[in-house]
Parts: sequence; structure tokens; C-alpha cells
Amino acid sequence: MIERYVLIRSIGAGIFAGDLVSQDNFNQRVVLRNAIRLWYWEGACSLSQIAEEGVKKPENCKFAVPVTEIEVFEVVEIMSITPAAEHSIKSVPPWRVADIGHGSGDNIGGGDEYGTGSSYSDYFDEEVDDDDDSDDSGYGIGEGDGGRDDDGTGY
Repeated sequence: MIERYVLIRSIGAGIFAGDLVSQDNFNQRVVLRNAIRLWYWEGACSLSQIAEEGVKKPENCKFAVPVTEIEVFEVVEIMSITPAAEHSIKSVPPWRVADIGHGSGDNIGGGDEYGTGSSYSDYFDEEVDDDDDSDDSGYGIGEGDGGRDDDGTGY
């Protein structure tokens, strides 16, 4: 099969853009190269518009880091993407979090083995407030000192 840049929608895995390598209609399966998962977008009202025009607000989109190759099952939609749309999709900066830090402690709670950093709410644009007096500690990303400080850093 000649590779072409496509947008696919699957039942369980979500939406991907990538180079179509193979397609098995009987098993509803495709293999994509240089695949990008489209987790969230703004500036298009539907996948059809993304396939034709791309996104109008790439700075607000959350497209995951590209993977070399992925096999996706339960594919229910495959759309060819125009060159302009391909350029738009590829121009969205990959959405990622920082590396998990590695400290010198020997457990999650008492030490710093798994690193420290920002809490869930720092990466998902939502406040985490459960109205109790706990410290709302969470696994962190990046650097910090363990425990949750007022600035939102966690262990």
C-alpha cells in the first residue's frame, strides 16, 4: 500500500493522524507511521474540518508526541488529509509533561525516589480542591522537594 497521510477514529484508542501503512478492513485494524494522537483541539468543529483545513488555533491544541509506529484496532473512520491540513497538524507543538525526576529516597512517601514536581492540576488546567484539610499530594513531574507546597508542587 502506498503511504498516505490520514486521520483515523477508533472506538477505544481515539483519534490519530499519520502515514497509513496497512489497513485490514475485516479486523478494523490499521497501522500508522509517524502517528500523532489528537487528544484535544480548538479551531475546527469536526474531524472532517481538521482533515480538510487543519486547526485554526494550534496553540490551544493538545496533540501527543508522535510515535514511530502504532497498530490501532476498532477503526471506524479513515479520512485522507489535505496537504494544508497535514501542515497544520504537524505544526502543533507536541503536548508533553516534563521528565519524572529521580531523587535519593527509598520510598514514595518518606523519600524522593520518584522525583517531585507539579501536581495533576498544573497539567490539566483545572483546580483540584476536595474541600478537606489534607495536603492533596500527588505524584509529581520535574523537580521539587517532596510533599505538597502552597505553589502546587507535589512529591
